[in-house]
Amino acid sequence: MHTLLLSGTEVCELLTMAETIDVVEKAFEAHGKGKTQMPPKSYLFFSNGDLRVMPAYISPEDIAGVKIVNSHPNNPKKGLATVMAVIILNDPKTGEPMAIMDGKYITDMRTGAAGGIAAKYLARKDS
Repeated sequence: MHTLLLSGTEVCELLTMAETIDVVEKAFEAHGKGKTQMPPKSYLFFSNGDLRVMPAYISPEDIAGVKIVNSHPNNPKKGLATVMAVIILNDPKTGEPMAIMDGKYITDMRTGAAGGIAAKYLARKDS
């Protein structure tokens, strides 16, 4: 078993907005057709922040994974980011972890891509 490990810097070097838009649009389509499993977020609450766990499976791509995101508002006082994230991708056939990667940039890109895709489909045709 070889698990790919990607740092935040490596993710930033590899991921483009065009690719993100394409992948997010395909994921939205699969979700709209009922071809995903995406249960509600699970939360853990701490006195100084929270942790959110978001598993998902996309059957057309046969990929499963989980994103773990934290929010700790006082982190900047410690020289840390308020929000941090990690994504783990697994092979659904074996459960093997295929990749573990920093998820902050991916989360930022997905948020932007989702807004662009929403505008594409929801904006008035004459706008």
